[in-house]
Amino acid sequence: MSSSPAGWSGPSAIADVCGLRSPTASEHLSLLRRGGLVVSRKDGKQVFHRADSAAMAQRLGAPKDYLARCCPPDAVADLRRCRQPRRSSIADIAATTDGATL
Repeated sequence: MSSSPAGWSGPSAIADVCGLRSPTASEHLSLLRRGGLVVSRKDGKQVFHRADSAAMAQRLGAPKDYLARCCPPDAVADLRRCRQPRRSSIADIAATTDGATL
């Protein structure tokens, strides 16, 4: 059995790290390869894979930019503060309803 080239891993090594069965890891790697996020190379009967960092950065750049415009970190913090439950006493609720029945 040949050892994996530097920076490259076989499906069983990836499966071990991820806690998956080897066939499951191979299927996931196939999907990632088709999506252009993983590069594969064959060495005899073995196939080795590595992440394509440049492709990942390129493909994740658009959603990252969108989220930065749509949901900047300070807006997310404001939203979290708004979602915190407000603690009101019965007197506070009565004062805001101007005597209307609840």
